[in-house]
Amino acid sequence: MFHSLVVLAARFGQVDLAELQRGEAPEHVVTVSRWHFDDPPNGVKPVVAHENETLWLATATPPAAAARPACWVEVVDVGTASDFQVPSAPDQVWQERFVALLTMTPLDSAELVALLQELDPGERQKALTSLVELVRLKGLHATQDVPRDGVMIPLVVKRDDGSEVWVDVHHPLVDANVAPSSVRAAAEADFVEFCSLDAFTLRHDLPGAYEVLQL
Repeated sequence: MFHSLVVLAARFGQVDLAELQRGEAPEHVVTVSRWHFDDPPNGVKPVVAHENETLWLATATPPAAAARPACWVEVVDVGTASDFQVPSAPDQVWQERFVALLTMTPLDSAELVALLQELDPGERQKALTSLVELVRLKGLHATQDVPRDGVMIPLVVKRDDGSEVWVDVHHPLVDANVAPSSVRAAAEADFVEFCSLDAFTLRHDLPGAYEVLQL
């Protein structure tokens, strides 16, 4: 998502450098990644177009027919490098599914999110890592990837009274109240509290994500 925003900004304005920053505290802002447009330093990854410029990815193996990269991305904060892994280029089957999806009217947002998550299947677990640590620091029980009724629950939080909250993770651009969720359906069937948090909030507003759980 960030690659596409950077490319879009560069096409509609004069952009020489773009940065993604994380505010760990008001007085401590950390630069997570940086996008270069000219004279990229060593160790950067090219951001190239896929599917007629409908998708921009930083890939270690760009397509053979790829044009000159729109920019290059550099991971600055080493501590977030594991959260910013560079995927390989999508295979032919994935690309065909993506093209077919784009021809649908209306667009199936749930299927789009599922496809994007296939590029990084560990996204939900990584996004939940800090929340799990915070929940446990609060003295509550938190377990990831719990099978319930044939559905894998990304996170189950148990209160002192034994009640549970089943937590799912959705893409920041998707309305969780509209997009179908097997976790939500399982929770409703078992009369268990359910909460879906977007990945961006989990990564950049941990107190806000914890507050939404109403523990």
